[in-house]
Amino acid sequence: MTRRGRRSARIRQRQRVRLRLVVLRLGGRLGWGPRDVIGFAEALTNRSWRRCGRTDLEAVRDEFLALRWVIRRKSARRSVRPPFPRPNLMEYRHAAEG
Repeated sequence: MTRRGRRSARIRQRQRVRLRLVVLRLGGRLGWGPRDVIGFAEALTNRSWRRCGRTDLEAVRDEFLALRWVIRRKSARRSVRPPFPRPNLMEYRHAAEG
């Protein structure tokens, strides 16, 4: 293997290591443990964690980012709406009279 080939292989390996760490961190932010994250990645890519390449890990990263986006949107919607409908004063009066 030439020097250039070894260097590019090391760069690819570093990128893969970084992507693995990003995937594990994103899964951790969702409250998932490393085993859960790895299991999710393996199910999503249909490959073992060790065989997941750059494109596989990018796909897993994108799925975690999409999940975080959906969770944030839902929590933002819930914070705007009251948790349950509040009866107004007139409804209290009707209930007391009836």
